[in-house]
Amino acid sequence: MARIGRPELIMVYRVDYLFALLLAGGVLGVLLARRAPGLTPARAAQYYFVGSMLLLGGRCLVCVVRNAMASGPWSMLAAGFKDAAVVFLGALIGGAAASKSARWAVLSEPPVLSALCISTGVSFAMPFAFGSSPSWKEMASFFTLSGYSTPLLRFIMTVEVLGGLALLVDWMVPFAVVGLTLDMFGAIYTHAYNGDSIHDDMDAFERLVRLGLIATLWLLHRRRSVPGQRSPLVDVAMGAVACAVAAVAGGTLLHAQKPPAPSAPAPADGFDYFAGDWSCAGQFASGRPIESDVHFERTLNGGGLLLRHDDRPPNQYHAVAQWLSGTPTWTATVHDSFGGARAFHTSGWDGDRLVWEGMDLVSETPRMQHFIFQRLDPTHFESSYEVERTSGDYRHVDRITCTRTSPAGEAK
Repeated sequence: MARIGRPELIMVYRVDYLFALLLAGGVLGVLLARRAPGLTPARAAQYYFVGSMLLLGGRCLVCVVRNAMASGPWSMLAAGFKDAAVVFLGALIGGAAASKSARWAVLSEPPVLSALCISTGVSFAMPFAFGSSPSWKEMASFFTLSGYSTPLLRFIMTVEVLGGLALLVDWMVPFAVVGLTLDMFGAIYTHAYNGDSIHDDMDAFERLVRLGLIATLWLLHRRRSVPGQRSPLVDVAMGAVACAVAAVAGGTLLHAQKPPAPSAPAPADGFDYFAGDWSCAGQFASGRPIESDVHFERTLNGGGLLLRHDDRPPNQYHAVAQWLSGTPTWTATVHDSFGGARAFHTSGWDGDRLVWEGMDLVSETPRMQHFIFQRLDPTHFESSYEVERTSGDYRHVDRITCTRTSPAGEAK
């Protein structure tokens, strides 16, 4: 997914960089194979297994430290271990191709498949091992901005964690490969649908290479004793095409879904109802009172709505939000005086109720949040704010009732 958010998350992130690493590793593997002609496939496979586990262990350790510390070069170090693992994989393939006595024999050794399954499985499950990890926040933001629902995000997270674990169980490998391949092709389709650069798919391409190699070796191990079987590459290629078609079809259906029809008619997107100035009063969940001034105005040639919220003293919350209506999902961004930056989405009005769902993009411990707007009559609406608890339910934070102070569509 696209890199967004804090500067420390920005890294080299290009598809051609990925294949350059594989190529560099392949060249290194060819040179090593020629300098060590007596190295047996079994010994080479053992070396690959040990090296892969060391790189994986280093990456996991750095990720633990990264999520425990607020600053430092940990993201770059984690990326370095990951890049080294790609080079190491390229060296394995290059060395296997360069062997004159037993070309490709090393790939059929069990330690190679084991190393690939363990490292790939951990790479899928690890980003969600910590709720505050940068990878988790990236995916949450990406899903929100792509118009996908929170339940779908949780489903994908579950698929990736369980699929990564399933790669560690031999008889479950083909099921895991199919599910994770669908997931990766779905990610590529979503980036294409959003108009993102192909370079945002680097992680997906790297994982697809690993999954394809795992599927090929898994089939090869089971067919080596059965003569006359067709090449596993044919089956892997056919499976990849089927997964790609299924992922595109599923993504198309998700984007084609229409929002539920509102139980009460609203003019256009309903934004005109808010346009103007409002005086608001209410209280926090603790009972402490709130008074604020809220201003709305249409923007972007009528396609958006700008919201400006200013608390009256002694409260000090000030925020600017931009709402955008779209099909099938509306999106919103909120920036506030405390340095917060949040992204929200909604499927639109449900009668007189509009619920925005999203999360903070910069917090170390992001949680799902709701802004709920309820139209009471032409001159009054109610707004409430709630935050998800660790238990999964939502905690009420505040509620205000707003009264129009300027005619609809006008501002003071």
